[in-house]
Amino acid sequence: MTKKKSDSYGMRIGNVIESPGGGLWIVTGTSTTGVEAVSFEHENSSATMRWKNTSHQESCDCDVFDSPCKKCGGSGYRTVKVWGWKHAKVLAPTVNDFIMQAIRRQFRLK
Repeated sequence: MTKKKSDSYGMRIGNVIESPGGGLWIVTGTSTTGVEAVSFEHENSSATMRWKNTSHQESCDCDVFDSPCKKCGGSGYRTVKVWGWKHAKVLAPTVNDFIMQAIRRQFRLK
């Protein structure tokens, strides 16, 4: 199935999602290029992330004069891949549903 340009990968405002990095986020907006969200786990944290994977080069923190580094191969730079939020998982349609699911699971309620 190919994604339409307007597709938001099934995410809507209010969804609780797990990012590719493992953090919990509440979606505050979606667009054709990405998603905006606030952190469920940290205060005063928000993010705007792209749907697609990206990569960029960063300087490596190794000492390039020593033996070749496993991260950069001695070049002093390493490529960092940032997973796009199209890989994120929708955990619940609303925060209320997410909390109720956790309570039911914790106390083994139906």
